[in-house]
Amino acid sequence: MSLLKITLRRGRKTKTVCLNQNGRSNPAGEQTELRLFIDNDGTLYRQTTVPIQKNLTKKFVKGTYNHTKAVKLWKYLADAGAKKYSKDHSDGKDWNTMFTVADRKAVAKELADAWLAELQAGNRHNPRGRRNPRVSKTKLVYVVQGNYGYGWDDENEEDNRIDARRSIKEYRDNGPGSYRLIKRRVPKDQ
Repeated sequence: MSLLKITLRRGRKTKTVCLNQNGRSNPAGEQTELRLFIDNDGTLYRQTTVPIQKNLTKKFVKGTYNHTKAVKLWKYLADAGAKKYSKDHSDGKDWNTMFTVADRKAVAKELADAWLAELQAGNRHNPRGRRNPRVSKTKLVYVVQGNYGYGWDDENEEDNRIDARRSIKEYRDNGPGSYRLIKRRVPKDQ
């Protein structure tokens, strides 16, 4: 079925309407137009789509993802897309009549469903095209230092805080001098 796109002008206001072969309005045409505009606009992608994807990915990984709230979040993108479309194609003040609330909600639901399918398939948002997250080359160790009147010297090194606290307690109970616990980053063993 072919669609005919007509722009109606009333004074300074314009409205784009998609008509099917029978001359009837096709609301799916406005939804399709808005969705395509959102998908192909670089500024919207960088400023709105990527932060939404990152936010929802974090929630999905943590297990607190709520699809109803995700639709509401994607509606912010649909509203921003409608405003930018209106600004690019008319005077920018008729964005809420150009795309109705129902159209924007339908686009938001479509975007939310698509992103949920991506998350469930394991395709999460990776910035800068990284497949794996950045791996640290260092590790955190806890160092027990002792001062016997000549400055602080390293006495012991532990991998976790619990063992380090136990170690410093043993030094304080059995040795002269003062002791302290510090954190230090050291290169990981390959």
